[in-house]
Amino acid sequence: MKLYIVFFLLFFVASAEEYSIVSGGVDRTFNAYFPSDTTVQTPVVIIMHGLGGSSSDMEGLIDYFIDSGVVPVFPQAYFYENLPEIGSTTVWNFGALSELYSDVQFIEDLINYMLSNHSFIDTNRVYATGYSAGGFMAYRLACDLANKITAVASVGGNFYKIDDGSDCIDQGREIPIMHIHGNFDAIITYNIGGPSVFGQDVPNDESLTITESIDFWTEYNNLTIETIDTLMSGGWNWWYTMWLPSNSIKFTYSSENTTTQFTHIRAEGGGHSWFLEAWGWGFDSHVEIYNFFMQYQLSDFFFIAEPENLAAHSQDTHILLTWD
Repeated sequence: MKLYIVFFLLFFVASAEEYSIVSGGVDRTFNAYFPSDTTVQTPVVIIMHGLGGSSSDMEGLIDYFIDSGVVPVFPQAYFYENLPEIGSTTVWNFGALSELYSDVQFIEDLINYMLSNHSFIDTNRVYATGYSAGGFMAYRLACDLANKITAVASVGGNFYKIDDGSDCIDQGREIPIMHIHGNFDAIITYNIGGPSVFGQDVPNDESLTITESIDFWTEYNNLTIETIDTLMSGGWNWWYTMWLPSNSIKFTYSSENTTTQFTHIRAEGGGHSWFLEAWGWGFDSHVEIYNFFMQYQLSDFFFIAEPENLAAHSQDTHILLTWD
């Protein structure tokens, strides 16, 4: 099954490159877009598509991030054939399954490649977000790549925590996280025990709903204060065969002892979507994510040494494409 997001594209002035690198012994690709001014250290936001999708699915966000002085990077999930339950499709390995290629390694290789080839990339400000399965993958990076990813955000994707007693126990630092989700999402369930495209949610299983995720990460980051803000109220959303009353509520979990936050935006009456203000939600998912990310730098959590003699993998290849 392939889920589509439709964005309205605006004209932008930027250079674009398509890359192919070798990661885990296979060719992997990603697209990156650069602002015209690369004389300053520039943050990177890695944006991951959903199940069955492609890197181009999310590229309607290019204009916003370029205008915000960010390098948006769009990695491509690997295409597998005849997988159990989902068949032949592109999918992120957010469950760290040994029979699939490591996407944590792919994203780490992607970051290293960008750093070795573009001196203006700010190692202190690399962030990751994703939609649906891409959101699941963002959570996986919070667990397994916290030494390179400053903060993560998920839209419509839950937290898959491997039930082996050792997954995501200690990343050596606090992890800022944002999670945006519609509470009528029938694809990736919002509620404990709720329905999803893969069947009924099982409480306390490995796929944590937002309530379970809040419980885990507030304890992990020792966040004891809850603040609730209303972004929009009194709206209506067409959901399958009916109009639902809609509201957008932001829950922020924080502490007096740290700047780290877990922020959740609940789109009440919303389904499986990348929420936009133009659609009546009172906020744009990408704007909220950008503002959340820009509060944090990796050096807020530990010392970041300047890279020395960082070299690309000897098997890496680079293809430069030109746009009129």
